[in-house]
Amino acid sequence: MKQANALMRQPSCDPKVLDVIQAIRAVSHLLAEASAAELAVGRLLQLICEQFDFQAAAIWLLEGDGSQLRCFDVWSQPGLSLAEFKASTREHAFGPGRGLVGRVWFTGSSCWIEDIETEPEFERRAVALKEGLRSAGFFPIWIEGKLVGILEMCRTTRGPLEMVQEQVIETICDQVGLFLDRKRLEENVVWSQARYRALFEANLDGILVLNEEGEIIDLNESLSSILEKPKSELLGKNFEEFLTGADIPRVRKEFRELPEQKFLKGDLRIRGGVSMIDVEWNCRAQFLPGLHLCVVRKKSRPDQVFAEVQEAQLEARALNRQLESHVKQRTAELRESNQELEAFCYTVSHDLRAPLRAMQGFSRALIDDCWEALGPLGQDFAHRIEAAAERMDRLLQDLIEFGRIGRMEVRLAPVELGPLLETVLARFGREIKSREAVIDVHGAMPAVCAHAAILQEVLCSIISNALKFVAAETRPKVLIWAERADELVRVSVQDNGIGIDPAHQEKIFRLFERLHGQEAYAGTGLGLALAHKGMARMGGSIGVHSALGEGSCFWLELPAVG
Repeated sequence: MKQANALMRQPSCDPKVLDVIQAIRAVSHLLAEASAAELAVGRLLQLICEQFDFQAAAIWLLEGDGSQLRCFDVWSQPGLSLAEFKASTREHAFGPGRGLVGRVWFTGSSCWIEDIETEPEFERRAVALKEGLRSAGFFPIWIEGKLVGILEMCRTTRGPLEMVQEQVIETICDQVGLFLDRKRLEENVVWSQARYRALFEANLDGILVLNEEGEIIDLNESLSSILEKPKSELLGKNFEEFLTGADIPRVRKEFRELPEQKFLKGDLRIRGGVSMIDVEWNCRAQFLPGLHLCVVRKKSRPDQVFAEVQEAQLEARALNRQLESHVKQRTAELRESNQELEAFCYTVSHDLRAPLRAMQGFSRALIDDCWEALGPLGQDFAHRIEAAAERMDRLLQDLIEFGRIGRMEVRLAPVELGPLLETVLARFGREIKSREAVIDVHGAMPAVCAHAAILQEVLCSIISNALKFVAAETRPKVLIWAERADELVRVSVQDNGIGIDPAHQEKIFRLFERLHGQEAYAGTGLGLALAHKGMARMGGSIGVHSALGEGSCFWLELPAVG
């Protein structure tokens, strides 16, 4: 509103100035009345576009962990065919420095592109041009000096943005930042109130809130249970009605002195619904203006306490016996399961692979000794048999390895990542050279607490995928780095491959899950399942950040050493 007030003080009746004032006031009114960000943002984008002749707009907000900006909402002018651009915008996410959105995040400065056709960092350039967009701008949104989002505005015409429009949009971004901060504070208040109520009701002691006249204005279920009456009959009653005999004048005197003493503590006998009840009580004066908070605890007789202790001890012994029996049963089941798994692995490695070796041997003999006699069709069949047998053999080997990781004893020890990575990359030396791949290990590699052999297989699976899943005629590029955060080390492997649809990013770590056919990319579909199993056995975690056509970044987290 400062921008609007400044413009109003200018001695001008320029229609553009009036439009600016109207826009700022409309935005202020919209944000003041909006009950939720989800309801306000779409209308806000529409309002800015209509006021300043933009045809599309989007707002990007930080995700929960603060690592990426993701599209919160996108709007386009009715009648324009921008469906593909809007879908692409919703699918994208950016880290600092990546694309135009990431660049504005990194620099903290607004950016206007007069002709997006000449801007290579506009990652959605192709679809934007296809659907008629020609210029775009990006404006940061701040909360208390921290960037929390970016406002993106697009036009169907090339050219610069008027200075006054840029200033107004930046002012609107400030208003949006204040609005988002207000909503965050409101959500915190609601959460705090809900937490207070949950703690209030869950407390095993009776809790009541009294006003200065001693009337009960709130209580929990525990107090209702102690007084043997429903809450509805207790609310509004004066607490004196539940006192007996000499306690009444004593409590009256203590309540008169309560504001000065601040605390009140003692024993009382109070009237329950069907009996007299001995209680301990503590009272805190003025915990809120004009309100006293009291805690009431039912006293137990010595014989009752002894009986309750005995009962608890008997119950604990019974639970221990039940737990021991359950542990023995589960141990026996686990031992039986491991024996079955070992038998399965033996069958896989011997009985199932023996026929495969025979298939491979006979198909090779047909190719070597009977090639001419087979004819073109027979030659093709022989090659297909040999290739299928090889694929089956690789699948069985991966299954054996998966079972071995699940059964082996895992003892964690300090592992230096640098030498281990050198060993892993040496295994891919021939493939890296033949494909002219670029592997960049960036920065120092710290030590982690892991199992060296398992971690080596995990890294092999990830790097193998980074070299394999790239578009045709594309030179693989892989960046590997590690960073420490508190007690954990995160190892990241970034590639320039075909990427993974966010909808499929969880299932790629399951057994036999393949997103592409054998004819497109060879493999068994077990590599990432092995990696996931291995990380779980080491007490670590594995995940991926990716989008279709934008490569993937797999990460591993393990305990740091030292």
